[in-house]
Amino acid sequence: MYTINWSNATNVSFSISNATDVSRSLSVKSTVVLVTYFILVIFGVALNMTVILLVWTRKVPRKNMHLFVTNMAMADLLSLTTFPIYTIVQILQYAAGKSPPLNDDSVWKIILCKLLFFISNSALTVSPITLLVISVERLRAVSATVQLTPLSRRTLVALIAFSWIASGGLMAGSAIESTMRQTASHQYYCGADLTDKSFIIYSLSICFVPVLLVLAITSTNIGIIQKLTRPQAEVSLPEAVKQRRTKTFRSIVRMVLSSTLLYAICVAPGYIAYAVHYYYFLEIHFVKGTSVTLEDWISSSKVTSIIFPISYVNAAFGPILYFVFLEDFRTALRKLLCRRTTVEAELKIFRKNIVWGINFRIKINSRSKSPGKPAIVELKPPA
Repeated sequence: MYTINWSNATNVSFSISNATDVSRSLSVKSTVVLVTYFILVIFGVALNMTVILLVWTRKVPRKNMHLFVTNMAMADLLSLTTFPIYTIVQILQYAAGKSPPLNDDSVWKIILCKLLFFISNSALTVSPITLLVISVERLRAVSATVQLTPLSRRTLVALIAFSWIASGGLMAGSAIESTMRQTASHQYYCGADLTDKSFIIYSLSICFVPVLLVLAITSTNIGIIQKLTRPQAEVSLPEAVKQRRTKTFRSIVRMVLSSTLLYAICVAPGYIAYAVHYYYFLEIHFVKGTSVTLEDWISSSKVTSIIFPISYVNAAFGPILYFVFLEDFRTALRKLLCRRTTVEAELKIFRKNIVWGINFRIKINSRSKSPGKPAIVELKPPA
């Protein structure tokens, strides 16, 4: 994803030194960032955990497609539990007058800085790579004139591993370069050396990766749609199976394209802002021949930090698209919700019957008191 700069003032409008005698009041922008990340984390963790647990408990069949979706849910869950939570903790510690979590250049904090930097960036790129893998696999299936055997578990694991290795490989450079750096005002920030010209070129090139992924996913799915709409050699399958197969393919295409569109909308503002940002400092290096100081970069990052939380909207609310377009997930969620409603209704009836059993009234018809006629007992629940 982005080559993010995590300073003591990461994505918020305040700065923190190692001292604790700082103002505890939060600016409006800091409050908005805190609330935004809190909402994204709550909803994102709930939705992604639901997807994972439905597949884990076999409420949703463990088909290859569903395991790919689970891989995306795990990546989104990981991205939401790294940088957003770190930012929340940092703001809360500031409000409490405490030092930020990463406030020195000790060895373990440098390691933590690299891990946060690497995991947060890599996890955000796993989903689009997985969407591309799904698209290529579906194109292969729809192009075949005979029914293909499903991917083996070994191939499936290899493709899932590829999504993580490829994403990690793209972000390895920024993770290696990231460390705890101290500014002239004795503040620490976690990030890479953005005063290095070669690293700025690398970071600028990374900004074009999502563009290539979106174009590849879109073109592949356009090919799938053309295969489904144009006459082609028929697969030797019964008509009912063919219709079911076509319906499944179309649902998957809708899910992939919708997820890609949401991803593009969410990350485009950040990528554009960072690309312009990197190009500006690259121009300073090449054209003006001057160097960029750490303070220049941090001060100019205030604008890009405002729109950065938008990139996590896709990770938080993307699972909704799985429930909308994938029938197995939609059916499992409906059963889960209906079961909860049914259990609550049964408990209500059970409680009512207990109350009725304890407080029932026996009314004996006065006519039953005549000789030779049995008594008529009426059981009535309490009013």
